Amino acid sequence: MTVEDSYEVEIGIAVLGEAYGRVGIDVEVERLPGDLALRRSASGQAHGEVHRIDGIAEEYPSLIQVSIPINYIEVGVYSRDPELAPRSWTDLLGLEVGIVRGIIAAERLTDRLEVRRVDTYEELLGLLARGEVDAIVTPLINTEVALLRGELADGVHMNGVMDTYLLYHYLHEDHALLLPIIEPVLKDMLVRGRVTEIRSETLDRIRRDAAEGR
Repeated sequence: MTVEDSYEVEIGIAVLGEAYGRVGIDVEVERLPGDLALRRSASGQAHGEVHRIDGIAEEYPSLIQVSIPINYIEVGVYSRDPELAPRSWTDLLGLEVGIVRGIIAAERLTDRLEVRRVDTYEELLGLLARGEVDAIVTPLINTEVALLRGELADGVHMNGVMDTYLLYHYLHEDHALLLPIIEPVLKDMLVRGRVTEIRSETLDRIRRDAAEGR
């Protein structure tokens, strides 16, 4: 299970596809809005989550965190104000900020802000393009792709990278037997640099496709 229309998740899908493939398991991914994907995974309607930030098992105890990071995201602030230069989240107080519902990193980082939530990144970017929010908080790659495709009007600025988060694969507790199978494979891929290679290859493909309008 994973978040629909999210580009950073393509890296996690590629990593898991290779990792599970090494042990003879095919991976199928269902894409849903962020909060719905998480609820379905936590309820056992899926084997787990492609990847999420560290520690969500505290809120969703039915999900088991695989200890090897398989990706990371840089979370940034975008706005139409070139003078906005937030150094901390408190610098966004007084602004209406858009986020995607169910993206735990964004939810936690903006919990003291005036927030408008939507279900997809397409909707989030639309809010900013139409001037319906002052800023959005989003992984950089999602907005970078929209800019490369010309889907955002001129005048949208990346105002700063606020945080970077490691991302971990999660399994539903009903499938805990997969943990000792997949964890050493992911560790081997990380140590040997294969995870980094997959990330680089996937980002290159995403950017190339976006620049070519695909």
